Amino acid sequence: MTSLLTNLRSAIITGFVFALIFIFFLAQGSFDQTAFNMWLLRWLHVFQGLCGLEYSIILILFKFQIWLIFLMTKNQLSAK
Repeated sequence: MTSLLTNLRSAIITGFVFALIFIFFLAQGSFDQTAFNMWLLRWLHVFQGLCGLEYSIILILFKFQIWLIFLMTKNQLSAK
């Protein structure tokens, strides 16, 4: 189980498979459309939040990297 969740690609595929299994089992019994819509929107909200968090981290790291390059070139120019 740990090897399945250590690889990002495998973890995402596993999540989608579990979601499809969950949807299949919801459709077997008495189907409550309101509860399903709430679950689906919550799942999409969490997925969007994770993607937004990753995007924010990438932007912050890129800005920090540019700042370090600026400081390094400034120090090199002042050393001459």
